Amino acid sequence: MRQNVAIRSGLRGVREAAKDSDMIIVIDVLRASSTIITAIENGALSIFPTLTVNQAREIAKTVPDPILAGERKGLRIPGFTLGNSPLEYTPRTVRGKNIVLTTTNCTKILEGCKQLPSDKKVVIGALLNAGAMAELSRKLIEQENSNISIIQAGARGKQSQDDRICAELLVTMIGRKTPQQLTPELRNVVNLLLYSILSSTKHGKRLIRIGFKNDVRYCSQLSISNVIPEFSSNGGKSARITNSTNSWSIGNSSIKRSRLSSA
Repeated sequence: MRQNVAIRSGLRGVREAAKDSDMIIVIDVLRASSTIITAIENGALSIFPTLTVNQAREIAKTVPDPILAGERKGLRIPGFTLGNSPLEYTPRTVRGKNIVLTTTNCTKILEGCKQLPSDKKVVIGALLNAGAMAELSRKLIEQENSNISIIQAGARGKQSQDDRICAELLVTMIGRKTPQQLTPELRNVVNLLLYSILSSTKHGKRLIRIGFKNDVRYCSQLSISNVIPEFSSNGGKSARITNSTNSWSIGNSSIKRSRLSSA
């Protein structure tokens, strides 16, 4: 089963995955993919990833109930409602809203995904939804012999330790024939270990230094969400991320693969 899963990095990884993968999992653990998962978990309708601040402002004029969100150098963009802290994306703030998001690293990778063939599935992964992502991947491999690429967003074109840790953990979880069931006590231990590891990475240290220690702690939690955000593109012109959990039928024996509508 492991031979069906490849770990790749950045835009080069997206181009490689276009040649041999059926599903692509984009991960940016600290923090964009964790933020996307949290926003959808808490009721956001869609997330529109954009490359630049100006594009974000323009797209926000075209969608109903928009919230401008994003960061540069880890900090909220001036004039935007939200930054890239998943803790800001509370149900009260995002339920029923469309989030227009631009970040330093992850949205560049998603911009590259706009050009992928329409038969390629692109989903968003992190530690937060690792269990659901591993289960989906196992089923696709077992039922359809799918090939899967895990794309690390990294930092400024380079690999980051936090994404690599998540990617390796996902590969291990996918390789197990049955999901690993953790007791609450063991889950707490695992989360503490993951926080210890992520807080010692270069990116984790920087986030803590600029005031986001609680973000690093939150993003270190394993498998607390079953949400599987799916990225869809309208012929490479525009793109959005929506909740595909129901269309994949996570948690039962079948996979219902219905293509999400594009913006």
